[in-house]
This record gives sequence, structure tokens and C-alpha cells, in this order.
Amino acid sequence: DFSVDRQTYNWADSLSVSQSIGKKTTFALHNRSTATLFQESVFGQGGDRWQKTAATRGTLEYQMHPRLKTGVALSQDFDRLEEKRFIGTRALLTSNWENPNVSWKQGAGVIWEERRFEPTSNSENGLAYETDIRLRPRSSRRWGEGKISGELANVESTPRRSIALSYDLPQFVINRDTLAI
Repeated sequence: DFSVDRQTYNWADSLSVSQSIGKKTTFALHNRSTATLFQESVFGQGGDRWQKTAATRGTLEYQMHPRLKTGVALSQDFDRLEEKRFIGTRALLTSNWENPNVSWKQGAGVIWEERRFEPTSNSENGLAYETDIRLRPRSSRRWGEGKISGELANVESTPRRSIALSYDLPQFVINRDTLAI
């Protein structure tokens, strides 16, 4: 994509692979990245500037019980603007429990973050926890689905505590519109 007014080029790509290994084990790899070239930027020295972001996540899950999966998730986020770089890596133990009305996914583990701002750099690590709970009043989803998501990371420079609530009524149709809260 090219913008004449802003003199920018934008690239975006993604890749998703999911593979069963035997009857109870699955492997998945997801990657998405974007890159932007700003031509003759007014910032800094007026030269071209590059910005790149990428997110990669790999999971390996084992079906312990018809309703319970456990596994490992490894992920890395990468952001770069010229010589400034941020690399965030996570290693989580995961569990996924599901029945027709409730599903609960969670992961707990270690997070590493590295910042490189030439000529200096710093890195730190901490613990991370993330959860995703979905509630369906009816297994047919006729009455929608509620979702609670949360994240907790105790990295000193960028601690994160977040919670998100949502309710989606995909089959509640008024004049072909759907309703989401």
C-alpha cells in the first residue's frame, strides 16, 4: 500500500499453521508483521525512516481429558523504529478447560523484555499471567456469549494489569444488524 500524500509504503503479512501430532497433541504457529517506510521524514534528519512490528506465537497442547488441554506457549513481540528496538518474549504453561456453556483458558509463566536505544540498552524479566473466560447461557449461542479477559505482568518498567468485559449477541438481529456490548 502506498500513500502519495504522506509518502509512505506499508507492508503487512501473516502466517498461521496448525497441525495435529497423533490423536491428542496439536502444534500451532501464528505470525503477523507489518512494516512502514516513511520517505524523507520531517523528523530527525529528514531521511527515510523504517518502522517494523512483528508478533509470533507457538503453542504445543496435549488433550489430557475430553474437556481439558494443557500445554506450553512461547511468544515474541518485536517493535523497531530506526535504531530503537523492543523485544518482548513470553514462556507460559497453559490450560484450556471447556464444556458447552463455559470455557476457561489461562497461562502463567515468565516474561523477558529488552529495550535497545542506541547506544544504551536494558533488559528485565518478571512473571506473567493471562486468562480468558467465556460464558454461554445456551450451548447454541442463541443468547450470545460473555467474555472476561485479563492480563497481569510484574515487569518493573512496564507493569500491566488489565481486564476486559464483553457480551456478544451474534444471533440477535434487527434489520440485519447485530448487537455487541
